[in-house]
Amino acid sequence: MKKALSIILILFVAKNLCFSQLEKAISKVDSMRTEMYKLIQKNELPSISKFYAEGATVNGFDAKLNGINSIKEYWKNVKGKGVDWTWEIFNNSGDEDFLFQTGISHLTLSYNNKNTTYSSLFSVIWEKQSNGEYKIISDFYRHHEQFSIPSYEVIKDSVWIQTPTDTLFAIIFKPKLSIDKKAPAIYCLQGGGNIGINNYFYEAELFASAGIVSLVCDKSGAGKSKGKSSWVTQTFAEKTLEYSYVLNWLFSQSYIDTTLVGVHGPSEGGRLALSLALANPMRIKFVNAVSAPLETLKENQLYAIEKLLISQGYYYSVISQTLELFNEYFAAIKNKKIPKELIERVNKLREQYPKLYLPLNSTELPRMPQSADIDYTYGADIYKLTCPIYFQYGSNDAVVNVTNSLKLIPVQDNVTIKVYKDTDHSINYPNGDTHGGYHIDKLKWILSVVTK
Repeated sequence: MKKALSIILILFVAKNLCFSQLEKAISKVDSMRTEMYKLIQKNELPSISKFYAEGATVNGFDAKLNGINSIKEYWKNVKGKGVDWTWEIFNNSGDEDFLFQTGISHLTLSYNNKNTTYSSLFSVIWEKQSNGEYKIISDFYRHHEQFSIPSYEVIKDSVWIQTPTDTLFAIIFKPKLSIDKKAPAIYCLQGGGNIGINNYFYEAELFASAGIVSLVCDKSGAGKSKGKSSWVTQTFAEKTLEYSYVLNWLFSQSYIDTTLVGVHGPSEGGRLALSLALANPMRIKFVNAVSAPLETLKENQLYAIEKLLISQGYYYSVISQTLELFNEYFAAIKNKKIPKELIERVNKLREQYPKLYLPLNSTELPRMPQSADIDYTYGADIYKLTCPIYFQYGSNDAVVNVTNSLKLIPVQDNVTIKVYKDTDHSINYPNGDTHGGYHIDKLKWILSVVTK
């Protein structure tokens, strides 16, 4: 019996050691790919060859190479300027000495005023070198897809947008087009909280470089915006009304093709993008909702709190008590009266677990969430929308219940759904990298709508 247990223990330790070695190899190669990405952005294409071993082989749809000299020559003669390079990794296997990776590579190059993304299915073997670094010894790839888009110079300008109660500060990104040509437009909403307008510039500029005017606004009471309102105390309905006034401003601009105006939003912004389309069904022509919670605010908050407490290592008995208290707390907010007895029970649990995330120690209504938002469902009535809608979710989202949100999306011809495996609320992998197909898929879908 002791011998059997010893064998099991040895196998368990060996398995965990192999897993640890594989994780180290993956981490090292991830850093190598980050360096490759940076070289592409700097347009230093010939330097990519340094990631290949001396005797490496390449078997691609466009070239068959043997040895580092032919690989150097290949990268030296690639046509176009480097723009971007992302990867979707399907599988990692191997050990500390050899890492086998399969997936899709998305290499974007600029040539003749067009950005072209070359997507390839690949199988790569990385070998650990004597200095501890990893280099490619075998690179096999086949053509998967080629996607070209126009590449425009982007003009960035600040504007002020008047609503009945506020003056909102905004940045507009415009593609440099011929004087008489009107462009489609996309209103980029922020997500929940207030992480700042700059956090939303990347996608807005990406859209503009593809020929789509993009607008991003500071929230009410935040950044440079001025007025009586505050995003903290605004209800979802009030935000939707405010966004409709911003939409009015966008429609009034002479350079906008008002038949092709859409809205984009992540998280809460995805929920409100749908709400805005429902409130303006004749004007909004497309919606891109990312990680959008379609359940009620209460349901989704309970999901997020449960995920948070699980990640913090609390026993489920504690998590269950916490969720019950929050459920009562949200109901009390909806009724606009928080009982003293409820807060006493909250504080009793707080005494046992001082660091536990719990409702506030007060019978006063919190600034947020608003009572009107607790059971807010407007925005989940997707079946009423006839414009094209594109949903993007991360399968491992710990903030939004993806499974339940997907159940609320109707099966309709105007609806497209993409779920990215092993990614979080921001469509990032555990190592922090954004999924390689996320922005490409988004851009392809939007361009397919505005160029029909």
